Amino acid sequence: MMADLTALPEPFRLGFEALRARCPAAHVECVQDNFAYVWIEPIHFPDTIFPAPHERGCWVRIPLLFPNAQPHGIITKEQIVRIDGRQLQGAAGKHEICNPVLAVGASYYYSWTWNGTLGQGPPLRMPSDMRMVIEWVERRIQIA
Repeated sequence: MMADLTALPEPFRLGFEALRARCPAAHVECVQDNFAYVWIEPIHFPDTIFPAPHERGCWVRIPLLFPNAQPHGIITKEQIVRIDGRQLQGAAGKHEICNPVLAVGASYYYSWTWNGTLGQGPPLRMPSDMRMVIEWVERRIQIA
């Protein structure tokens, strides 16, 4: 089901190449509306906050207009559950945004923005900044 990268805008493709150099497992699963659903792994989950496994994957919704538009939300195969039982902020359960990757195991959506009160991402200036989505996701997971 992986998307054809040649059909995507050049800045996005350049950004994805930078991400893939950092995360060889990264792939564009599909494109829906103005977003590419990009699988990234491994994402580190701190063992003091989350039960095992501590390395997992997820889809990040990256806009096709990257870096002129910011990533918004992640989708996981399982709900992210903290050891202390506290609900993660921005959790939306089986949201319709999961639908494009439902057939490959998606089940839980987290409506996390690049800029916001939690997990402020660095400024996005060039396509290669796409590689920073890994740190953004890990930081959001820790503070959610």
